[in-house]
Amino acid sequence: MPETAKCTLCAAVDSPGFYTGCMVRDGEVTDWRCDGKGHLTRATFREALDIFYQGCQRISEEHRAANYSSIPKYTWHIVELNKRWKIIQGTGVHCFVDKATGDVLKAESWSKPAKHARGNIFDEHNGLEKMGPSGPAYLR
Repeated sequence: MPETAKCTLCAAVDSPGFYTGCMVRDGEVTDWRCDGKGHLTRATFREALDIFYQGCQRISEEHRAANYSSIPKYTWHIVELNKRWKIIQGTGVHCFVDKATGDVLKAESWSKPAKHARGNIFDEHNGLEKMGPSGPAYLR
């Protein structure tokens, strides 16, 4: 595939609920990113992680502003571990992202993720489909 391609999923369509554009699967390729204008470019793992991280912050901040405006904004940061990235919101773990696969994992504890993935930073929703203001949703 060339370095740029046409996005058939979101061309000229807004993507409400996503931080920037959408992530698109093209057959087996999962690292194509849409710029929101119908053009795809290759996304590196770090780019996809940054988009996911910013999306998590946006979801949490919108919820806080709408429901708890008197509470100050949370501080956010990412910690690199051996196998995963740990995203920290305030004083707790928001979620983990697996370095090998890009899977988004709910936190079971401060240092341990839950077993099953809740999304992937390379999927069409940037891993934000099941993301809530305080982390990934429980499995149903």
